[in-house]
Amino acid sequence: PYHIICMQRLGMSLNSLNRTNRYSKFSLECIAQIGFDVLKQIENLHDKGFLHADIKTDNILVRYSMTNNRRIIRRSDLKKNIYLIDFDALRDISYLTARLTEKEPRSANS
Repeated sequence: PYHIICMQRLGMSLNSLNRTNRYSKFSLECIAQIGFDVLKQIENLHDKGFLHADIKTDNILVRYSMTNNRRIIRRSDLKKNIYLIDFDALRDISYLTARLTEKEPRSANS
């Protein structure tokens, strides 16, 4: 018996894109779109009760389109194409909240 996992193929991380495209910078509009999409992904996780504890540019992937064997990144390509990965450090918000509320408040003298 074989066990198989099928996953969607994603593009480069923001960190890799930044290193490989060092001569062409992202436009302000593109950066704003990426930031908005990342925040939407984080909000979606929080709504489900989870906290991503390792957000960094290496853990944000951009799906890319292939044209003439080159990776093309345009604002239209980024819409709904930002993905968070690496959920090893994922935390349950309800557990963290319960631990914070269990602790006794500090007294004014300590």
